[in-house]
Amino acid sequence: KAWEWWNPHPPGFAYEWTHPPIAKLGMALGMRVFGENSFGWRIPGAILGLGSVLLVYLIAKSVFKDEIVGLLSAAIFSLDGLALVMSRVGMNDSYFLFFILLSLYLFLIEKNFLSALAFGLSLSSKWSAIWAAPIFFVIYIAHKRKLRLSHLWFLLIPPLVYLAS
Repeated sequence: KAWEWWNPHPPGFAYEWTHPPIAKLGMALGMRVFGENSFGWRIPGAILGLGSVLLVYLIAKSVFKDEIVGLLSAAIFSLDGLALVMSRVGMNDSYFLFFILLSLYLFLIEKNFLSALAFGLSLSSKWSAIWAAPIFFVIYIAHKRKLRLSHLWFLLIPPLVYLAS
């Protein structure tokens, strides 16, 4: 009942009913595994922040077909203060960023089901992920892809992931 806004929270218990919930569930998982302390709720976001650096490398390498450009992109991204701060303080932005970058990379390598799943996780972390939809369209046009049946996963999977969360 703590997730239902119309119910009062149980006395003596913390509650959280803001949506979307995936980032908060990730923080709760970190607290369960690493302890109910600041390290526990911050470590999942920090790990995803590191993963975002790797994904920037993979995306840049895939787009430019050059490993040096990929390494340079990842290095510049890793020095960006905003990405560093967001991932170390335990905000839902690092979850959103990781999953949207994962979705974009998987879309680039034409793994549409997994890309749609990652997009759903990003939407379930922060609603701002919807603004990545035009990026998918630009990638689709730039790579002169043909419409495939697997693109329909983007209509089915993200809403299901969101509802499941």
